[in-house]
Amino acid sequence: MLQTVLLAQAQTMPTIQIIPAHGVAFRNMKLYLNSTDGNYHLKGFVKNTLQVSVDDIDIMLHFDEKVTNTTVHEPPHILTRSVSPNETIRFDADTRYTKAQEINFNF
Repeated sequence: MLQTVLLAQAQTMPTIQIIPAHGVAFRNMKLYLNSTDGNYHLKGFVKNTLQVSVDDIDIMLHFDEKVTNTTVHEPPHILTRSVSPNETIRFDADTRYTKAQEINFNF
């Protein structure tokens, strides 16, 4: 399993810091309001850059407060399916932040 952390700072969204595990690359990430569940989601593509298949990629989101650098929100992890060497797959992570909470973001 490849484990990756995506950090977003509350009050500075959509600034996103990616801390990928060795063998993972992200691209085309977008923060959007999902009309189905009413939560903000982060979607994009993740690529296995290794020469071997991995069982899954564990994607974690952390929302940190800018001044104190403490985690203020951490939704559940997203586990992808098995990923072949050099394969790119889509992901869509629910931040568990709602429209009513967008005051926490600075668009």
